[in-house]
Amino acid sequence: MPKSNGVALKRRGPCDYLQTGFSSAGSLLEHKVEQVAVRVWLAQYKNAERNISIFDNANYTINKDDCKSLLIYAGSSMPAIQFMAFETIVHRLAINPTILDKFQESFGVAVPIDSIVTSWKQGNMFYNESWVQMHNLVLRCFTRHHESNSVLGAYAQLYQYKTSNRDFDFSDFEQILLRCKDNTDISLAVEFMARSWNGKGLRSYVERKGFGDTVLYNCAIAIDRRYEHMFDSRKYELRLYGPFVRFAMLFISELWASVRTLGKEKLDELASDSSLIERGMWAKIFKIFWMSQRPVAWDVPPKFSSQPSRPWSKECHNELPDHPDHRYAKLREALLQLERTYTNPLRRRICKLDAQGHTDYADDSYSDPTKFQQIKSHRTFPFQSLTNFGLGQRACTTY
Repeated sequence: MPKSNGVALKRRGPCDYLQTGFSSAGSLLEHKVEQVAVRVWLAQYKNAERNISIFDNANYTINKDDCKSLLIYAGSSMPAIQFMAFETIVHRLAINPTILDKFQESFGVAVPIDSIVTSWKQGNMFYNESWVQMHNLVLRCFTRHHESNSVLGAYAQLYQYKTSNRDFDFSDFEQILLRCKDNTDISLAVEFMARSWNGKGLRSYVERKGFGDTVLYNCAIAIDRRYEHMFDSRKYELRLYGPFVRFAMLFISELWASVRTLGKEKLDELASDSSLIERGMWAKIFKIFWMSQRPVAWDVPPKFSSQPSRPWSKECHNELPDHPDHRYAKLREALLQLERTYTNPLRRRICKLDAQGHTDYADDSYSDPTKFQQIKSHRTFPFQSLTNFGLGQRACTTY
């Protein structure tokens, strides 16, 4: 055996060349199979999206066959399609909770409903927090609807009571929010509010209960949780839908209006209450506002996404302007401190998520933004189910 510098060199024999050839051919075949699989899954997703999009129209009347179709999509093997169906089911129940009877008829009686809904979560599949939360909401709707004190039961009663005028203000949701027993109940109530609340009544509620009210704080927690889940799912291209963004912004706007109704003494008391400012509801409000100012991360309507991002400091000065008696000065300074406390941790989270989200694609057509946009769904639901076929995760935009 020849030597070079005293080191024996191994000659490559015919078997070595065959092994290399088979390895290269296998890699190429695997790459092609991945591409075909991805295109098949994308075609399935686009077809499901096209069929489900008809339910976006609030005036569309859902029949029993529509309910069957949504349940079939909810049981899909593709989490992206499942999430789209889950969200549509919750939104349609918010528009008209009486259609739950049609869903019940579509299930049949052979197998318990909770067993069917639970089976939609497959043991060999990864699900992000947004998917899990929406699945829990659907499970709660279908399994506890018959309870008069459930969130859906109470909402259905409200819907039937106000047959002539379904213009729901905050006081209408007050009793529903008081019945919430856990985080899932609160999140479900907030989803209903996002579709049905007319934006009125919150100021009078705060006037009666104050900013330290538990119901008010639970609402802020539920909104913050929804943003948190979507925020952490940015690498899956999962986004908030327009009505929820409008609801969150309207909720914050009404809280600002409530603050401006307070006298100087009450304002100073609020500014000195760290349980409300630093560790309570206003800390949640800051986080919601901060995350909502990244329109590229949310599926917001054009009139919202066209607005430039603004800092919390500008928001505070706009909502609590200078006053002759300086009544807002102390509270404004306390709220500005939230920006100094929480902004850097939130930015570090963005950097961490962006670093995790940058993954090369198996095909250049998916790494090219212009080509990717042509096949990317306008709903932009998560593509994590495609990662099983080697597609990877789409890189996030760094803010």
